[in-house]
Amino acid sequence: MDEAQSTNGKKYLYKKDISIYKKNSKMNLEEIRNLIEERVLPLIDRDYVFLDLPYHPNVGDTLIACAAESLLKKSSYHCLYRCSEYTFDNRKIPSNALIILMAEATLGIFGRTIQSLGIN
Repeated sequence: MDEAQSTNGKKYLYKKDISIYKKNSKMNLEEIRNLIEERVLPLIDRDYVFLDLPYHPNVGDTLIACAAESLLKKSSYHCLYRCSEYTFDNRKIPSNALIILMAEATLGIFGRTIQSLGIN
């Protein structure tokens, strides 16, 4: 699996690690779906919170978030809390929850709050 591992042992998966094209060939939608499921679902190892949902007029972002939630529902774990940057309430994040961020830019918004809570 193409995942980066930080010095504290946490697992991270970045968009660039999910290569959807094989060299000199095209993958059909089913192959792409299977590849993403193979790479992402094993990382969901407990109940989770889903932060930075796009509650704004960009329909494309909303569709991506819907697809991500559909994928996450295939795991055996449950979403305990979901929010946008505008509805975020750190009191609703259990300390043992996996934190899933919708966008990389989210780290700047939520990162300090998450660190201050001592959440892993």
